[in-house]
Amino acid sequence: MCSQVAYPCGKIVVKGSKQYINAVYASLHPDNIKPAPRMKIGEVLKEDTYVIEICVSNDLLNALRTLRSTIDELLGLLEVIDSIEAYSSMGSGSMESNTSMNRVN
Repeated sequence: MCSQVAYPCGKIVVKGSKQYINAVYASLHPDNIKPAPRMKIGEVLKEDTYVIEICVSNDLLNALRTLRSTIDELLGLLEVIDSIEAYSSMGSGSMESNTSMNRVN
């Protein structure tokens, strides 16, 4: 992961069924392949967990603003994915999720 650098970092941890984690990964990973300039994105994908860590190098104020904006965007996308999942699995209970954000560094 990228938190070994001395930049402001944030981490999003998504937990859920294997099906849910694969759907979230398929939705978010393509955008994480080539991050914006001065940004590093690390990902860890396990059977029931997907971790995204974002680190930004810039002057501190701009780095924190960029980091917050990026995390807000990712959380918004996760909310949309959860809404679609909830609507599509009404009554089936096939996918479960649990998303959290933790400060790193």
